[in-house]
Amino acid sequence: SSGINAEYGGCNLHAQLIGCKEWHLWPPETDLSPTRVPYEESSTFSSVDVLDEKYAKSAVKIVATPGDVVFIPRHWWHLARNIETSVSINTWIDLPSDPVDRLKEAVTRLLVCSLKEKSKTDEWVNPGEEVTHQSENETLLKHALNQCKNSSISKADSQPKVDRYFIINKAAVTTRDFIQQVPLPTELERKEKNKVKDNNIVNALINSIVCNDQIVETISEHLLNSFSDV
Repeated sequence: SSGINAEYGGCNLHAQLIGCKEWHLWPPETDLSPTRVPYEESSTFSSVDVLDEKYAKSAVKIVATPGDVVFIPRHWWHLARNIETSVSINTWIDLPSDPVDRLKEAVTRLLVCSLKEKSKTDEWVNPGEEVTHQSENETLLKHALNQCKNSSISKADSQPKVDRYFIINKAAVTTRDFIQQVPLPTELERKEKNKVKDNNIVNALINSIVCNDQIVETISEHLLNSFSDV
């Protein structure tokens, strides 16, 4: 299983070559408790239990057999499972809205790396994802801004068709409950608990900001309106 996730930018064509693969897809507006921790560029993960029957029932289910091509629309949640030994290939198709999505992702990367820069990378970054220095993240943001300004996409086209896609993560509630627990007895245990608590607070803050598309969109629009040439 690949886990439930959704990607920014473009749409995806997935061709099944050998064996069978089962797909579960959900529309972008489905509340699957999005999280950006662990961080992976352009990918949002779901915090829900993939075995929960409630979510399984609401999914669009597809079994891809050799010769089938699965179309995954922009921003759709998806889960893939190999039913048997399976070989497949996929390709991305660029969309006119991609420059705006890249800008939002550049904003997200800058925010996440700023909040998590003092943490061990293996605690908040997916394996294979490169952690870039903030100066490089700023350069990526400037490049994304210029791409948006130079693209022919209209403001109407740039508006997310999936406003409801990102829901503020409920992790903040869990964190609040966690903070209210009685402190552990020893000094060492207290320090360890505070470390976990602080990490949970930062993760909740990240998800409350970058998993809310309205916040990221507002920041992106402000940047576009504020800098005529970056």
